[in-house]
Amino acid sequence: MIFLIAIPVLHLELPMYKKLLFFVFLFNACTIHALPLKLTDINKKSQQLDININSTGVKTLSVKENTYQGKVAFNAMPLINITQELPKTATVKFVASDGFSSLISAGTLFYSKATPYLAIEESHWPRSLRGGKTAGPFYLIWENAEAGQIKQEQWPYQITELVIQQDIKVQYKDIYPDHLSPKAQSGFELFINNCFVCHQLNQIGDAIIGPDLNQPMNPTDYFKAEALKKFIRDPKSVRQWKSMQMPSFDQEALTERDINTLIQYLTEIK
Repeated sequence: MIFLIAIPVLHLELPMYKKLLFFVFLFNACTIHALPLKLTDINKKSQQLDININSTGVKTLSVKENTYQGKVAFNAMPLINITQELPKTATVKFVASDGFSSLISAGTLFYSKATPYLAIEESHWPRSLRGGKTAGPFYLIWENAEAGQIKQEQWPYQITELVIQQDIKVQYKDIYPDHLSPKAQSGFELFINNCFVCHQLNQIGDAIIGPDLNQPMNPTDYFKAEALKKFIRDPKSVRQWKSMQMPSFDQEALTERDINTLIQYLTEIK
């Protein structure tokens, strides 16, 4: 959609060619471009959706979030307008341009007290992320995130594709074997939500930011128990490197019990 601004260009004290260039600049500046989003359904059929801030259902939503550190207003579309309602057992994979890949269950997305929206990039979004980039083209934000117990890893940004999948435990059955103890089964859920977004396991998964967490070695084999807990809590307290991207996890994101449960899963999956 194009908006024209009524400015008496021809009355400006400029040469004619500069007047024309000025008009072209205004014309382009007021054009709202659609952003492409790839959507792949559960049958692996893909389509490209073109979305902009004037698409049906878009509204302005102010949310408190961590990417831009504060309460920010976004133009956003309800996620359900894009995926439609899914059964609780389904999963949506949010694929980001930086190699991040977040899996969120339909139960969390559509059956919790929080409501997910897809924020649509605009020209004023700050370029404050790694490499001078924005959180666009699309950023998953939440209304009532606290009530829905939404974790920090469930706010993926730089999204380029949505993939609808079946139940996580079925989709990734090779890393959810039958022999897991009840504690390790709970650890699998924590692994999917907090680790699988950046790491593969046994070369399974799409994330490419961090190393595989079982091949060629499992971290429980080369970390002492207390050092591993400390590393998960705050990686920089154990070791640092220039291109390090692994975040720290506070008590709200992962409790001590959660970390022990996660380590139990890593121990049993070897």
